[in-house]
Amino acid sequence: MNSLRVSGSAALAIVLVATPPALAFDPSGNTVADAFLSAIEPQDGGSLTYDGVEESGSTVTINGINVVFTGEDGGGSAELGSTAIENGTVGADDALSADRVQIDDITMKQDDDPATMTAKSLLLTEPEIPTEADADASDDPSSRITNYERAELTEIVFTDEGGSTLPIGKIVAQVTERTDDGEPRGGTLTIENAVVDTETLDDEDTRKQLTDLGYDKVVIGATATADWVEADGTTTLDELTITAEDMGTVSISGRFLGFTPDVLAQLQRDDNDFNQLIQAMQGVSVSNLAIRYDDSSLAERAMTLAAKEQDVTKAEFIDTLNMQASQMLAMLENKPFEETVSAALKAFLAAPGSLEITANPQQPVPFAQLVGTVMMAPQTLPTVLAVDVTANEPQTGATAGQPTPDGATDQ
Repeated sequence: MNSLRVSGSAALAIVLVATPPALAFDPSGNTVADAFLSAIEPQDGGSLTYDGVEESGSTVTINGINVVFTGEDGGGSAELGSTAIENGTVGADDALSADRVQIDDITMKQDDDPATMTAKSLLLTEPEIPTEADADASDDPSSRITNYERAELTEIVFTDEGGSTLPIGKIVAQVTERTDDGEPRGGTLTIENAVVDTETLDDEDTRKQLTDLGYDKVVIGATATADWVEADGTTTLDELTITAEDMGTVSISGRFLGFTPDVLAQLQRDDNDFNQLIQAMQGVSVSNLAIRYDDSSLAERAMTLAAKEQDVTKAEFIDTLNMQASQMLAMLENKPFEETVSAALKAFLAAPGSLEITANPQQPVPFAQLVGTVMMAPQTLPTVLAVDVTANEPQTGATAGQPTPDGATDQ
């Protein structure tokens, strides 16, 4: 889209679920409302105002919240039409908890980004909003984030300076695993109906390619399910699927060991230092990994178009692809792997269905060993990881059901 930077505007949503340092605001006199307002106050130089507070039974509603904030990454504003807090309670530590918090009519802007984000509503179930003191007392960055069972953001629209839009039907995050003391350690994330209008893409080549392939828009959906065991750092990615309607679906799953709290903290500290990143990853290992692509017409369209542009038949074009792939694989000097991959590619190109790469070593492979293998003997990497490549095989495991753009699952 024309200058549309989704990540910049999306980052503004943190103001809804984070606890920055508090400033004075006009207290309402309602304990629940004031606890919420304290929790979303901006950093130094910002301001928070609201139109009023209403009570109806067990629900407290704050109308017309306007937050103006500043920070190292620039300033911005957030307007919240109404914020309804159901069965809210404020503990002895001043932390706010509730059965539900629903925020309607959200508009967010960032001063150095011309894009605007709006959303119809944000619904949090069983939220626990930390106080400033609790957040500041912890070294854990997640201590500033609201804890909840489920968060649902609906009818999101990103609009750039030229008026082009990127609508997203819904984003849902849900906690599925917790520690004995209630800390979240696993969950799911779903994105439904993200619609990209081909004509609004900045990149002319990409726009032309998609148009030539017959796509006037791309409808995207995604689902992720993962959990983390703090004690030994075992991270399991049960499912990560990204589906583009009438194109295809990419599915990834895997299990990784050694992502302990110390390693994660080091990775956060050293994210710009490659040598330190390598050092931090020394204790991490790969247990298994699977990457799968299921075609929904993209491969057929691409091959038909490429054959037409090269003025050859599709069969001739496929023969050329197979020959080029064989030549590239021969450079690995790993004949068994070459034959496996060549057979899978030929099957897929002849009748595009699915293509899957799996790594299932007998023992977890340390990251250090992988780096050494890539540097010293890359041709042995498929053997080290026990890599297999298959085509047009039925899908098994967590990603057997493909998400459709509306969030349903085809079985």
